[in-house]
Amino acid sequence: MRIRVWTAFASNNSGSYVIVGSFPSAELAAEVAGELRDVVGAHHAWKTAEGQPRDPGPSPLAVYATALGVTHTDEADSDDWLQYSQQGAPGVWAIGHQVFVYCDYTVTMPRAFGHVFYARGGRVDTELDHAHHPIVATFEIYFPWPTPEVEAIPGDVQRIVDALCADDGALVAHRVPWQAPVWRGTTADKPAAFGEGDLLVAAVFDDLAAGFAGVQAAAAAVGALVRVRVAEAHGEHGADALAHLRPCVPPTTRPLVDVVLDAVGPARTGLAKHLTAVGVVDEQARMQTVPLVVLEAVSVAQAEAAATALRAEGATVRIRASRVTV
Repeated sequence: MRIRVWTAFASNNSGSYVIVGSFPSAELAAEVAGELRDVVGAHHAWKTAEGQPRDPGPSPLAVYATALGVTHTDEADSDDWLQYSQQGAPGVWAIGHQVFVYCDYTVTMPRAFGHVFYARGGRVDTELDHAHHPIVATFEIYFPWPTPEVEAIPGDVQRIVDALCADDGALVAHRVPWQAPVWRGTTADKPAAFGEGDLLVAAVFDDLAAGFAGVQAAAAAVGALVRVRVAEAHGEHGADALAHLRPCVPPTTRPLVDVVLDAVGPARTGLAKHLTAVGVVDEQARMQTVPLVVLEAVSVAQAEAAATALRAEGATVRIRASRVTV
């Protein structure tokens, strides 16, 4: 007799989802985003209805897709909609010619979204389905051509960078704590190369919609346009996914700083919790290798708040001018 025994572990290990579509005009993109936002909200309510019978008819997404000639059937399996997410309905927004649909935690999402983009005259730029790694957003910011005041571009680039690095700017308020952003832009002595934007900004945001809107607003304030590319940042969690783009040019006039842990102190358990909260991976092991950079390229207010919390646990902490963005 031969006996074989297997052991296995399985889980619903969901990831994020984002699809990006591009359209012939910003007006059409805004129109499609508005339609999808309404449909997604209604569909989310239909999918998550509790305590009352679900409408036996087709779902709001199926009705919308059918009206556009897109085949979409409502299946019993719920894996095609966000699960265990805290954001509510998936986010839908437009920037320039592009439309974005995003949810932070799901198994997958309906393939109808891509078909809808084509049916409305657009195309799919990118679809990241079930991404387990952080989403890196790269913003190509450029001024419409021909630009009559080319000499003003370096100054406008500086204004965009400084707006993004303000206390309420997208690169300060909405980035994840463990990944410093990066930018490369036109300066007075280095114009943009042919085919490149006047400013390239890359970041990992904890709230994609808010981060994207912040970059768009900073660019629009000086008359610049934005095109976005998204990609999954493969590699070790906590590693610098944007190292290949550093150093940042031009340096911001905003004071960005790093938080450095010099000594652990006696309260190791409480300190480890604080390190985890700001994104330090393997905090117990990392505490053995002080000095340890806890936060990089954050605002002074963010740094002081983190330093106060760490010092309350008995740690020795200092704040220094950031070495990431220079």
